[in-house]
Amino acid sequence: MNYPILVLGASDELIIPDFQCKEVFTCNSSAIKGKIYKNKFNSCKHTNVTPAKAFYKIEEIRNSVLESSPDNLISRIGNIDYRKYDQLTNTNYQEFSQNEQINFQKKFLKKKLFVYFAELQYKKDIVKKIFHLKDCMTWRGFLGCSTGLFAVILALEKNPNSDVILSGIEFKGGNYFQGDRKMTEGRAFVDLFFLKHLKEIYKERIFTLNRETANRVNIKYFIQ
Repeated sequence: MNYPILVLGASDELIIPDFQCKEVFTCNSSAIKGKIYKNKFNSCKHTNVTPAKAFYKIEEIRNSVLESSPDNLISRIGNIDYRKYDQLTNTNYQEFSQNEQINFQKKFLKKKLFVYFAELQYKKDIVKKIFHLKDCMTWRGFLGCSTGLFAVILALEKNPNSDVILSGIEFKGGNYFQGDRKMTEGRAFVDLFFLKHLKEIYKERIFTLNRETANRVNIKYFIQ
């Protein structure tokens, strides 16, 4: 049986489904939710995607990743010295550089340059767009889609014959399921542009467990 792939984000609207998936991808602090899901379905692999900067800077993210002891840990940008953590002894590790993660995103878009146009959606005011573009070209670097959506395209790439089901990724600003931090609305605008220009061969395999999200961003609703 070709089981689907589950991708869990960190939105407070996240729900953990009761059906079996072949692999669960998590991003940042949703790692702890991946652990809960894997406890339900032991044969499921758990892959967490977290940028090195977030891992070291935000304690709740680091604690969630370590407590979940994922099968695979992928740093979206930068190096995580996973060898120093006993919880990651049996974890397979992979990392992307700044440029590698941008080039990876290009593969999924109808036109490669759209990844840069997507980044420009981070700011709505034209003057702020110009300053943001300058920052990206000089010191910030281009990020592109959110880490949640980055986990989605990783899942699509790794499992070309499986549907990918989202929970806790709503493509809007709002609360995380833990802590007092807020999701960045600007990055949600980037994601919406990215989704709009995603190649159809990928978009047709994306489903969400949130009916409102399905209607709002034009992806399929998964009926359990």
